[in-house]
Amino acid sequence: MKESPAAHVSEPGSIPHMRTALAFLAALALPLAGVSAEPDAALSDTTNSVPKHEPGIPLFESVEIVRDYLENDAEHDFSDLNLIGIRLHWFESHPRPGEAWIYSFTDKIPTLGDGVSIYHFTDGEIIEFPHGP
Repeated sequence: MKESPAAHVSEPGSIPHMRTALAFLAALALPLAGVSAEPDAALSDTTNSVPKHEPGIPLFESVEIVRDYLENDAEHDFSDLNLIGIRLHWFESHPRPGEAWIYSFTDKIPTLGDGVSIYHFTDGEIIEFPHGP
């Protein structure tokens, strides 16, 4: 009479099962054995660090310029829009090459294709870009 294949499977808590679990845990712990609390000299080398970048127009200066733009020169009515974010971005082509602060606005009641972005380039140019019809 043949035994079922399940007869050879070890039960949880059995010696073969515990050996397998211990071997698995030991394999996981090996990479951690070389970790020390001291920083690696290669990691603390400041000659390979990324240089600090200062944008052409600081954020708070840009905010003041864009606030004045919204009050006096904006093509769109921003009174019914919420500012949802400001970020610094480098553009390769669209809307034009260069570094710009991007101000993202969305409708207070979200709709498909809503929102307008203002690109404040660090050379002073401001472009409005509507997202949708």
